[in-house]
Amino acid sequence: MDYDPELVQIFKDESDVLLQELQGILEKLEEDTQLEAVSKNLELYGQVVDRMMGAAKSLSFNRIGKLCELGKMVGYKSSQAKDENLNQIVIAFLFDATEHLKEMIINLPSSESQDAKIAMSATLMSRLKWLVEKFKHIERGSVAIE
Repeated sequence: MDYDPELVQIFKDESDVLLQELQGILEKLEEDTQLEAVSKNLELYGQVVDRMMGAAKSLSFNRIGKLCELGKMVGYKSSQAKDENLNQIVIAFLFDATEHLKEMIINLPSSESQDAKIAMSATLMSRLKWLVEKFKHIERGSVAIE
């Protein structure tokens, strides 16, 4: 698929801002381990990565969109969990996923091709899916209106 270079650059620029936001959220998660703060920041992570997912999917950056979707699900669902040990695992995986997203976006549009060297790692994907499975008892998969 041929991508409009101008749209790719706009997406990269906007994603760079969102990636910086995600990095800041992850740093807060490392600093403040109180359950309430962790829950708030995991939900915030889900919201920010959801914005990136929407843009990626609208531009047919399907690999990036899928990774964002898993990050969103993990962020939202883990924000409702009360298992502090599992949340620490989640945070570590979100660091990895965010770094992987960054690499994929830097390498656009080649990261969307079938032959991409920086293709979504099967191991990372299976681990994120495993995390989503750990939260299957949680119904809400997005921001709730309270």
